[in-house]
Amino acid sequence: MEKIRKFGRDLQNEVAKDLLTEQLLQKNIKTVYGKSLSKEMAKEICLELTKRYKEKTDEAMEELYEREEVLNMTAKLEMFRQKSRTKPPKKFGRKSCEWTAPETDNPGKAIYAVTCPLLVEHKEKLTKLRDQLKAQIEANERELMEQD
Repeated sequence: MEKIRKFGRDLQNEVAKDLLTEQLLQKNIKTVYGKSLSKEMAKEICLELTKRYKEKTDEAMEELYEREEVLNMTAKLEMFRQKSRTKPPKKFGRKSCEWTAPETDNPGKAIYAVTCPLLVEHKEKLTKLRDQLKAQIEANERELMEQD
């Protein structure tokens, strides 16, 4: 979008520099109307023409930018919709949490015995990690004792 804005500004400056000059205006007035135009008057007219030209082109370019932004957003939205239509729904590798509790007469045991496969798996990983850390700490302690 910035490239388009820069192009618009460059185009404005080029047109103002090349086509809205005092000499060209004086020459055109002389050939079209057969009248002469003073340099001061030509300069004033050129400044006013340049100002109006830039205002009008700025308005037109802003409308263009807004339309372009809307078109870009709608194109992105449509592309996203197409992708979401073609993608199959995500399936998770793990089963959803299925709660089970053993049959018992003691409600306290039943509450603490409730298991979920994901939680059990996580607990096993934590237990393994704890054992590894304990072993590493013991090994480090032995090394320190040997160094002393």
